[in-house]
Amino acid sequence: MFYIFRFLNRDLVKHKKAEKRVYELVYEALKTMHPLAPKPVILEKEAPERPTVPYIILTILALGIFIVYWVYVVNNDWNKHVEIHEKSERWLLDVLEKHYPRHLQRQANTEASKRHIHEQSRGMCGAAAGIF
Repeated sequence: MFYIFRFLNRDLVKHKKAEKRVYELVYEALKTMHPLAPKPVILEKEAPERPTVPYIILTILALGIFIVYWVYVVNNDWNKHVEIHEKSERWLLDVLEKHYPRHLQRQANTEASKRHIHEQSRGMCGAAAGIF
């Protein structure tokens, strides 16, 4: 159990640091083109590092009761991360739609054109099959 909690916390901290770096780079690139761009939520909060050894000692000294708190904080940390992640993804989509709408529209048009051509070619194949 201790092993699982240690790695859940460690992985969250590593993931959060890597994700934060990506959003920092995106934000810096965006700021150079759009100085008034809003800052993403993910850059404002850090994932807490939970010290494993003191938590194990406290669990042993408290005859296992402290593990209830440990389960709570590990779950709470992950839940907060997911909330922030959702807000950051919304931020990214809003920024892209606001500052790059033509590019996104072109991409949507290209995908629609591909679907249209595919549907037409299927119709032609069906018509050709009816002739023979």
